Amino acid sequence: HLTHAHFQIQGAINTKTFIHKKVGIYDRYSYTSKLTEQPVKGELLDLDGQVRQWVSDSPEILRELAQADSMTASNRAKEKELRKADSLERAKAIADNNGKGLGLVERTKRDLALADRIYELGPKRTDLNPIVHNYNAWYEVKHPGKIKYTLTSPPLHEKTQLDLFLEQKRKPVTPGKQAAVSTTAPEVIDAAYVNRPTKASGEIASAKDNLPVKKESFDAKMERIKTDGNKVGVLFIHGSAKTKTKPALNSTGAGPSMSSGMGEDIYLDSEYKDTSLQSLGSDFTAELNTALRRNDIELVDLGNIPYRKSRVMGVETLQDDWWTTKYKVLFVYTIDPLLSVFQYTTAGNHKFEASLHFGSSVMVYEYIGGPESKEKETLAQMSGFGAFFTPKISEDQAILEVKPLYEKIVAALEYPLKEKIKTERSADITKLMEKN
Repeated sequence: HLTHAHFQIQGAINTKTFIHKKVGIYDRYSYTSKLTEQPVKGELLDLDGQVRQWVSDSPEILRELAQADSMTASNRAKEKELRKADSLERAKAIADNNGKGLGLVERTKRDLALADRIYELGPKRTDLNPIVHNYNAWYEVKHPGKIKYTLTSPPLHEKTQLDLFLEQKRKPVTPGKQAAVSTTAPEVIDAAYVNRPTKASGEIASAKDNLPVKKESFDAKMERIKTDGNKVGVLFIHGSAKTKTKPALNSTGAGPSMSSGMGEDIYLDSEYKDTSLQSLGSDFTAELNTALRRNDIELVDLGNIPYRKSRVMGVETLQDDWWTTKYKVLFVYTIDPLLSVFQYTTAGNHKFEASLHFGSSVMVYEYIGGPESKEKETLAQMSGFGAFFTPKISEDQAILEVKPLYEKIVAALEYPLKEKIKTERSADITKLMEKN
């Protein structure tokens, strides 16, 4: 008989899971659908092609999907290189040992080490869960009120440390607090521009309008910009460490989502910015100057960059005004540390696993024209720029704040974090230069 049914995802695209009890065992299956279309049996992982078709009406989501695919392809290329190197080493071992190769113990150690390195590269297929969650949010904005949501109760289970923590943390929000949040929200949107200028200072003001030459090489572009009295800049965006985004309509506060098997993902509210990584921007700028054989690429302080009003899709908003500055080509280097936290249960005992995906990307933009221009061209992009996964840590006791969890993962590394970042980044800097 039907024991439980719940939505794993709700929105324009939704997945509903059913659990049946059959003679002491549980049978679990899911159906996924978009709007009023006929549901298809399976979850997102099973319906890659169908999901891609469903999100194809959103240009923004298609761009996100292309970036995610690019990162997955890059990681799979790295896996291929790892397997090739392993095969060559095996062949050498056989040759060095008169055709006998390595013993069973050594072979097992090598296989486990290779498996760990491949695991760190991430899933073999693009994870469509964040894509669908972002698409559902996009669809809700485009068609407000069209989606009807259904609240379902989760199946009962034994209370864990996490459940007890959540009971202490969750408190009802009074109407007065809700009103305060809603009235202060517009100020939060503009917070990035507080104390920022609206005009470029003399030190960073544009010396000449940027007018690219047809089919010019990147070296020629940089020389032309320098001759004009302008600059190439680097903007470092230091993202805070956090867990992945909690699915829509999940429980408020930190907490688990419904998941298959004997475990569940954990989502935490807090964030943590590792200030020891702030020098990554200047380090990347120096590496860029070396790779491009230059000494004039500068790290930019966003606080000195002016902003201006603009209209995006008919809505007035604020944006950085690079056109009035001397920075005509801009490398935007972003780091985005993402924690994965998982609670699983074995024989009634709860354990917590966590790892860090050190995500980073580089976008290269050219700002074309004069002070009144809005023209911007993307010269290059790498969404998986130097990205890597750390090994997992396992704990009996739950760590439910991001800072101590992040610090524990970093402390367990066999290498200094900044050195690891630099090593992973070095090969991708070469690839980035090849694109220009």
